[in-house]
Amino acid sequence: MVKHSLEGVIPGLKKLLRDQEDMYREEDEESCGFSHPAAVERIKDGFMYFKTWKFDESPELYNQLAQAQHPKFLVFACSDSRVCPSHVLDFQAGEAFIVRNIGNMVPAFNQLRYSGVGATIEFAFVNLKVENILVIGHSHCGGIERLMSLPEDGSTSLDQEDMYREEDEESCGFSHPAAVERIKDGFMYFKTWKFDESPELYNQLAQAQHPKFLVFACSDSRVCPSHVLDFQPGEAFIVRNIGNMVPAFNQLRYSGVGATIEFAFVNLKVENILVIGHSHCGGIERLMSLPEDGSTSLDFIDDWVKIGLPAKAKVKADFGHLPEQEQKSQCERNGGITKYGKAFIRGSYSWAEEASQVENILVIGHSHCGGIERLMSLPEDGSTSLDFIDDWVKIGLAAKAKVKADFGHLPEQEQKSQCEREAVNLSLTNLLSYPYVKSALENKSVSLRGGYYDFVGGKFELWELKTLFTSPIYM
Repeated sequence: MVKHSLEGVIPGLKKLLRDQEDMYREEDEESCGFSHPAAVERIKDGFMYFKTWKFDESPELYNQLAQAQHPKFLVFACSDSRVCPSHVLDFQAGEAFIVRNIGNMVPAFNQLRYSGVGATIEFAFVNLKVENILVIGHSHCGGIERLMSLPEDGSTSLDQEDMYREEDEESCGFSHPAAVERIKDGFMYFKTWKFDESPELYNQLAQAQHPKFLVFACSDSRVCPSHVLDFQPGEAFIVRNIGNMVPAFNQLRYSGVGATIEFAFVNLKVENILVIGHSHCGGIERLMSLPEDGSTSLDFIDDWVKIGLPAKAKVKADFGHLPEQEQKSQCERNGGITKYGKAFIRGSYSWAEEASQVENILVIGHSHCGGIERLMSLPEDGSTSLDFIDDWVKIGLAAKAKVKADFGHLPEQEQKSQCEREAVNLSLTNLLSYPYVKSALENKSVSLRGGYYDFVGGKFELWELKTLFTSPIYM
């Protein structure tokens, strides 16, 4: 488990998070009024349209979704305001668990740099048991345009011919044909009733996008902003991840979120930022279940003993038929260092002999080793608990601490509900750590707002961060 340092986050937020009464105190009308009132009205109108024509008209559907979500799709799509999957493929509430970022990118497994994407994949498989993954690219993608402008940094290990070679019909055939038909039907509905019916709009969008909103929302299949706030193509540049989290500025660990914020300000000049939390959020539920210090399982021990995973795999292959204790004994002998690190150790020998004339290296294992016992108890792939999810939701630990301090006397579910809102405030605060956001806020060219969607009761709350958080308006 990669450690998530809170040292640079919590201290800088303590004052803001502990002064809740001051942040919500009554101010005169001028200081508490919303900036960009047209944007506020757009949000209110959008939610009322959804509430009237969708939520209230489909009580059975939304009652089912209030209990649980069972999406069949995990979808990766671009944040571009013109390509929302809920429009393009007509995904309805509950159908698709959606991740949106710059260029619809899915990086290779990397818990240090890309825990956000990893968390959505982990949650989709471990918690939701999704059956289909769909990655959607699109024309005129700003992220791809930027990629193509970058200098070459070396070729990949796969030849072009190998990557695009023709395969036999069986290997290229689609699995889950019903899912393919759903995608085709969804697009044909969009093409027939939206794209072809609004040529002027889509001709304009083909030239450029000019969204007024940058929106952070959860990947949860029940809370698509294009549904809940009736955002139309071109209106909102949207990021979706586990728990609608915005981490503090960190170019090494959270370049994905940083890229969307940077693109939204540098390229699109957005005027409004909206972070939307929601009821019964799985990410916040996981956050609330973590220890106060954020540790999960045996973090350091597990991270260390994973060095020996090749040794464990070898033992399982050769001695898997033996009793468990004998397998541990064999693993204690092999250890994973002398047997599987020969090239590395020989390199070390070479350096050591030249630099310091070391003559002997001795690695000593022993019986009944606690480290080896822990190693043998780990899953074959070395995963421990919900690695990516835990690493990601720890971004919200400061919000959890605030909720525990203020609402620790309330029932657990009420604490979770409070944390769903407080995590939005933390994300709004973290946005101020991004230079372009801070500068735009100082120049009064952008507004930062928090929202909360209660999909059980069909209610929406909206508030704003200025020098303090304004009192929310309820819809």
